[in-house]
Amino acid sequence: MIARFAGGVLGLFAFGVAATVGVIAGNPPMTVVSRALWALLIFCMIGLVIGQATQMVIDEYVTRQEEKLRSSSDDAGTEAEGAKHASAVATKATATE
Repeated sequence: MIARFAGGVLGLFAFGVAATVGVIAGNPPMTVVSRALWALLIFCMIGLVIGQATQMVIDEYVTRQEEKLRSSSDDAGTEAEGAKHASAVATKATATE
């Protein structure tokens, strides 16, 4: 998702810049359009690569955060079970006295 978005945005941006610069420079329309299309294709590919790398970084971050949350909830669950056991032992000891 991010890769396609980044590719599209960079490609369209490059097309617009190349077309604007070509028109300002007074180049013939066919030259302006052909150079703008080349810029679109090249920067679309660059955007796809950058977007894919970004997606991988985000996925890795989310995975790490999920693991951290799971481990902290497991620790909390273990502590809660220990507290229940201690409470049960204390209750049993109080009841027998």
